[in-house]
Amino acid sequence: MKNKVLGLLTILVLLIGSCVTDPGVADPCSTENTGDLTIVNATSGVNGIPMDIYINTHFTGATISPGGQHYEGSLAVGTYEIEGRDSNGTVTFIKTINLLQCEDLFVELGN
Repeated sequence: MKNKVLGLLTILVLLIGSCVTDPGVADPCSTENTGDLTIVNATSGVNGIPMDIYINTHFTGATISPGGQHYEGSLAVGTYEIEGRDSNGTVTFIKTINLLQCEDLFVELGN
């Protein structure tokens, strides 16, 4: 019983410690002027199509299944054109977004 209690206390301390931020350390997004981008394939069912993802006409290497998502990561603040293309390379969905500093943006293609 004593080992279980110590184990739970250790987990609790680690969990709380992982949530504490150091006030002396700036968030990397503010120092690097970036935001995070996640792209979601909002198609589903009989209309669901896999999408190759392009940002500003460049293939990202990601293909997202219907209902799936892809974390593109940190990008510089700015305007981006996000394209979802079918397997033939035809642009199926397109959105222009403005990524802001420290923003965690989810872009849905297919709705």
